[in-house]
Amino acid sequence: MLPLMLSGLLLAAPVSVSRTPVLLEGARSAATVPAEGGGVIVPIDSELDVLLSGDRGQVTRVVLAFDTQSPSYPYALPDLGSRLGRLARKYATRCFGLPAGDRKVLGERIWQALRNPDTDFPEFWSYGPLTVEVAAMVEGGYSRTLGDSGVVDVPPEVSVRVILERPAAPGWVPGCRWP
Repeated sequence: MLPLMLSGLLLAAPVSVSRTPVLLEGARSAATVPAEGGGVIVPIDSELDVLLSGDRGQVTRVVLAFDTQSPSYPYALPDLGSRLGRLARKYATRCFGLPAGDRKVLGERIWQALRNPDTDFPEFWSYGPLTVEVAAMVEGGYSRTLGDSGVVDVPPEVSVRVILERPAAPGWVPGCRWP
């Protein structure tokens, strides 16, 4: 299987999928890590992981988890919001059946929440039975003196979570499965 290029990311997500969404094709089992409490963690890159979980292998919860310690990210949150918005739209559509009319709105709301410095996190909203939560935390960097070594700058820590969740319900079959 070939890795899939998606939104500028190399995605080697080892997830078996019903209806084979393009988002999750190219999966390799070696790339997943079992998650505490059930589910799997799919590392996208060094800063972004995706947690897939649910009952009996059916994906009912997707968490996009971004963590970095970089001086540029507090100022790059709008770009990150755009990236996470695109990824969230794809998971919401393929795994949870988000209607086309709500797709653009979902990505836009994630982008708006992360670009607005006055956002009071966490942000919550829903599209029918699908609930969405966006949380972000930026801890400022600092300078530290290390003995005779001089001053060391410690960059800010940035942590962002986008959680998509749809409870299992009679008659609804999730579009994605995890092994």
